[in-house]
Amino acid sequence: MLGEPLTEFPARIAHIVYSADGQLLAAISIGKTSSENAIVLWDANTHKMLGAPLTGQIGSGALTFSADGTMLASANIDGTVTLFDVHSRLLQPFSPYLSGHTSSTNAVAFSPSSPRLASGGGNISSGMASGGMPHDGSIVLWDLNIESWINRACRRANRNLSSQGEWKQLIGDEPYRRTCSD
Repeated sequence: MLGEPLTEFPARIAHIVYSADGQLLAAISIGKTSSENAIVLWDANTHKMLGAPLTGQIGSGALTFSADGTMLASANIDGTVTLFDVHSRLLQPFSPYLSGHTSSTNAVAFSPSSPRLASGGGNISSGMASGGMPHDGSIVLWDLNIESWINRACRRANRNLSSQGEWKQLIGDEPYRRTCSD
C-alpha cells in the first residue's frame, strides 16, 4: 500500500481512472442522494485532493481522461455526458451537456489521436431506462473540435451567433468570435 487510503467520498466508489501521464487520478462515487454523488480529482504523486469534491453529479460511474489529460468525461444516468476541464487541475464543467442517448450513458472513451469521444448508452440493470424507455444499446460519436462546433452552429443558424446568449449556451467559455465568414 502506498500511504493511507484516499477517503474523501460520501458513498461507494463506482469508477477510478488515471490520466495517461499518471499525474492525475479521478474517481466517482454513486449514492442514494445527489449529495452522495461526487467526482474527486487527486495529484497521483502527492495523494492530495485538487479542489473540493464536485458533488451533486448525475453520473453512472464511467469516467475517462482525454489523451492529453486536459479533459475528463463522465457518463450520466440521464443519457448525457459531462465534460470537465482539468487543465487548471480543478474540475470545471464545460457546458452544455452532450446529449444523444434515450437512456442512461454507461461508458465513455476518448480517441487517443483526435478530439473525439464515444459514449455508450443503455440501462444495464433492468433492460429499461428510467421512465420506462427501452435501453438504447447505442454508441454515439462526438466531435470535440471547437472549430467543428462553431461551423455547425453557423450552418444551423445561417448567421453569426449572438455573443451573449447563443454563443455562451452552445460554445461555453471559449472567447466569442464571429461564427460565419462573410
